[in-house]
Amino acid sequence: MWVAAEVPTTAAALEAAGQPRELAELLARRGADTPELAEAFLAPAPEQLHDPFLLAGMTAAVERLVQARERAETVAIVGDYDVDG
Repeated sequence: MWVAAEVPTTAAALEAAGQPRELAELLARRGADTPELAEAFLAPAPEQLHDPFLLAGMTAAVERLVQARERAETVAIVGDYDVDG
């Protein structure tokens, strides 16, 4: 049986600032419990993002894509719908 966690009281402030209730609850649970933190979480500045080259194999992948572009090769990108990378 699923039991919902208690909603942080700070979610009400986010909802009052215009966030939909469900999103306000999620943001508050993740510590983005002020309108400013919520905005930074939802629309981060480039300097807040992690360097993609910290991912294993990224350099090799980029080199291969550059090579494919130089050779006018067709490239297929396959992905799924979750957010695990």
